[in-house]
Amino acid sequence: MQKIALLYNPASGTSRNRRISQVEQAAGVLRSEGHDVLTFPTQSSDSVSQQIQRLLRDEFTNFIVCGGDGTVHGVLQALVEAGDEVTLGIIPFGSGNLLAKDLGIPRHPLKAARALLTAHPEPTTVASMEFRTATGEMAHRYWIVAAGVGADAHVICKINHEFKARYGIYAYYAESARQLLLARYKFPPFVVEFQESGSNAPRREIVTQIVAERIDYFGRCLAAQRNGNGNSSGRISEDLHVILFKTPNALRYLAYGFCLIGNLMGAPPGKIRDVELVRVRELTCRELRQDESLPEGWNGDRQGSGEILAEADGEFLGSLPVKIQIQSETLALLRPTKSDR
Repeated sequence: MQKIALLYNPASGTSRNRRISQVEQAAGVLRSEGHDVLTFPTQSSDSVSQQIQRLLRDEFTNFIVCGGDGTVHGVLQALVEAGDEVTLGIIPFGSGNLLAKDLGIPRHPLKAARALLTAHPEPTTVASMEFRTATGEMAHRYWIVAAGVGADAHVICKINHEFKARYGIYAYYAESARQLLLARYKFPPFVVEFQESGSNAPRREIVTQIVAERIDYFGRCLAAQRNGNGNSSGRISEDLHVILFKTPNALRYLAYGFCLIGNLMGAPPGKIRDVELVRVRELTCRELRQDESLPEGWNGDRQGSGEILAEADGEFLGSLPVKIQIQSETLALLRPTKSDR
C-alpha cells in the first residue's frame, strides 16, 4: 500500500463546479487498489512549497497533482529539493496540460487515475530559470514544460484568466493574435547567448522572443529544421529545444502560429524565415547594449529592457537578465505504459 497525497488547484481548469467531485472520484480509483490517499487543496503560489514541505515531513513520498502545468510548477519547487525518491503523477485538470499530454496521460480524470495505477517512475532532469524580480533582486525557479522570454512572456502577463479557464491553451493563441493585431506590441530586441549541443562555438543572436521547451510541442512544427535532434523516444528531452525569433516582424509570428496550429491538426512541419530551432544545455538573455548594433535590415525600434519579461510553465516570473539551464537534479515522473493510455 502506498501513501499518496493528491493535490488539486481549486481555481484550475474549466469545470470548477465539478472539480471536487472529480478529484474524489479519482481518489476513489486509487483507493480501490488499496492505496492510502488523502486529498489536499493547493494554497497560494507563495505558500505551496511550505505546504509540500509539511507533507514531506509527514512522510508522504508519492504525490499526484490534479491540475494544469501551473499547478505542477508550484509543486515542483519543493519536490525537486526533496530528491528523486519522491514520485510525481498528474491528473490533468488545467487549461493547457502540456506535460500530461507529453507523458501520454489520458485527459479524462478517471482514465488518468487508472493509468497511473500501473505507471512507472521515470527519472527526469529539470530545468531552471534565474531572473530579476520586480524589486530588482535575482531569483531562481525550477521548471519542466517550457519557458519564454520576450513576446511570449508578455502574452502570459496580459492574458485574461477567466478566458484562459474557459478556453484553455487556445486563450494563449487568442491573446497572441490580439497583441499582434490590436495592441501593437513593439517587439523590443534583446541578446541571447548560447552554445549548441555538439558544438564548441559560442553563438550570439539578437531576438525578440525565445521559447525553451523540454516537451515536444512548440518546436514540432519546425521539425524540418531539427536535423535529427527531435525527441522521438517519448521521453522528456535531456536538452533544451529553443525557438529563436530573430525578427520584429509580426507577420513572422503569425506565420509561426498558423504553422503550429496546422501541425497540431496533422499538417506537415515547415520552415519560417527568421525563426530557428536550436538544441542547447543552457543560455543567457540580456538587454542590448548601446554599443551593439541591430542586424542589417532590422525594421523594428530599439527598445529598453523594461518591457522584456520572462515566464516558465505559463507562470509570469520577472524580467532580464535571465539564465536558463538544465540542472542535474532529477524528479521521478509517473509515465503510463502505452497500453494504459
